[in-house]
Amino acid sequence: MLKFIDDFLNKITMYRLVLYYLCVLVVAALVFGLFGLLPYSPVNLLFSLVVILAVGWVVNTLFAKMFDAATSIESVYITALILALIISPVAPTNYAGIGFLVFASAWAMASKYIFAVDKKHFFNPAAFGVARGGDGPPAAPDRLQRRRPAQIAAAEDQQARLAAGRRSRGGVGHRSTQADRTWGGAYGRASFSSASARRWFQAETQGTRVRSARSA
Repeated sequence: MLKFIDDFLNKITMYRLVLYYLCVLVVAALVFGLFGLLPYSPVNLLFSLVVILAVGWVVNTLFAKMFDAATSIESVYITALILALIISPVAPTNYAGIGFLVFASAWAMASKYIFAVDKKHFFNPAAFGVARGGDGPPAAPDRLQRRRPAQIAAAEDQQARLAAGRRSRGGVGHRSTQADRTWGGAYGRASFSSASARRWFQAETQGTRVRSARSA
């Protein structure tokens, strides 16, 4: 079994292995975004990936011809996938965000040729591109770039329903208290009237008996 794994890995170059791994990460990000586990739209992620790949390929081809250097398409794909994974995806209508993607991708590819010794770059291209880009792509002014995960939205809705239920119960309890007080007051007045009536009846009965005894 180990020999089979060794033979399989020996047939794959390090660049190819890293490229496969990054492809798996991108697919996982798309699936998680589709099911709301990530606060990014899969459409925006795909759009950002296409922009980064296109700009990276063009800039890499131009600089390779300018410096008369050999180029590796796998290296271009690796840098582009890393950028797509570490930069927040932007929507097609977010022109400022698209400009950031173009700027970061161009700088990442150019750094491979500008900052190199013996045709070997000494900066990580993706990290250099993001560092030169600044704080990241600005959010679109007309729409949110990040959507809430489904779990967060469900939790917030549940909290809102619980708060509304507590307010509703508080209102009913308040009304019930007022009703109890009103009923209690009426009951108290009725009890007072009944006691007065009994005392009056007892006094009248006693008076009648006294008058009867005198007349006898």
